[in-house]
Amino acid sequence: MGRQIIKQPDGKFCIFSSIIDNVTDYDLTEDEIIEVYVDDFRESITEEVKRTVKRLNNGESRNFTFDEMLNEIKEIHSEKEMLEIKNIIENK
Repeated sequence: MGRQIIKQPDGKFCIFSSIIDNVTDYDLTEDEIIEVYVDDFRESITEEVKRTVKRLNNGESRNFTFDEMLNEIKEIHSEKEMLEIKNIIENK
């Protein structure tokens, strides 16, 4: 389950973690809860992007190469679309 937003008796909110079976944050407003969640996701997204960029810079890839990406666009959309994307990226 992870975490739950719980309404406190005073009308504010707390976040209960079922991982640690305890409250992680309390006396929060709706905006503060959003901030907590965004900060957590920002950190995990940042780590994932850094890992991916490092792999790509090391020549490792689970992603398409540039040419494979263009071929996918061509197959799914059209050669015209692929050429437009290629032109946008290569002729900045």
